[in-house]
Amino acid sequence: MHLREATEAEKIARDRDTAEAWGERLTVDQFVEREVRLRSHRWAKANMQTWFWVDERDTVLSSCEAFEIPSEIGRVQGRSWGIASVFTVPALRKRGHSTAMLQALNAHLKSLSSAQSVVLFSDVGAPLYERSGYRAVSAHDVTLPARAFSTGVEFFNVVKPLPSAPSTAGVLQLLVTADQLDWHVERERAYAQLMNRPELPFHSVQFGESGATFAAMMKTDELVVLEMHAANEAEQRELLKALQNLALTHGLKLVRIWADSLLPQTQETREARDGSLPMYLPFRDGVTSWVNIHRGLWL
Repeated sequence: MHLREATEAEKIARDRDTAEAWGERLTVDQFVEREVRLRSHRWAKANMQTWFWVDERDTVLSSCEAFEIPSEIGRVQGRSWGIASVFTVPALRKRGHSTAMLQALNAHLKSLSSAQSVVLFSDVGAPLYERSGYRAVSAHDVTLPARAFSTGVEFFNVVKPLPSAPSTAGVLQLLVTADQLDWHVERERAYAQLMNRPELPFHSVQFGESGATFAAMMKTDELVVLEMHAANEAEQRELLKALQNLALTHGLKLVRIWADSLLPQTQETREARDGSLPMYLPFRDGVTSWVNIHRGLWL
């Protein structure tokens, strides 16, 4: 058994296999169109690879995607990879194919120059990926209902990374880029077209020294915060009110923020995340944690 990259035709065929698992609210053809569109985005074209785990007859046993993302450990800059769309057809499950694939892929990525880690967001809990050496990070969400507010914040229809604090020794940090943020907005554009719904008119907001980037998740009718930087609690409150108001005016039910984006002193109800559990596998000795896990890093 061995790893190999998928061809474009094979990627589309695999999209049809995975449509039932990940194509909620879309037909199979619509899901394929969404996937082709996301792979055609400039960020995916430059940073994404689709991997197959095959046997000696070239039968596909399992598959996944790997996205290269800049990272740093302490003051050392490098690169990491986000693993996504791990899939084995039902008839081939519980035979260890996905674990074998990930172990082979991790070994390949670790051998590359400047490699620092691999990460993923598990929807099936921690044990499956712990077999390959991944470590889970506690994950919580804050949700706020769509609600009318009057605020003085300024909206923009451009996305750009917000400032991040320098990483400290032994701490892993992945650095979301403008192109990766726009890839999330491209998902919104695709769903807007496929579901005949309007796109959001804005994707970033600024108030004082604080800001946020965001996109609509139309299959769940949510406004998701991709990244947030808050200089203080008062400014953060204004940002959140503005996002609640924007969600209401565009037919979304709520605002969802990954709690890691919020100020520690913010008193909000935090709920353990159901799915998208952050997990990481460092390639360097001495790495003790992964921090600043924004939704914009989700794949």
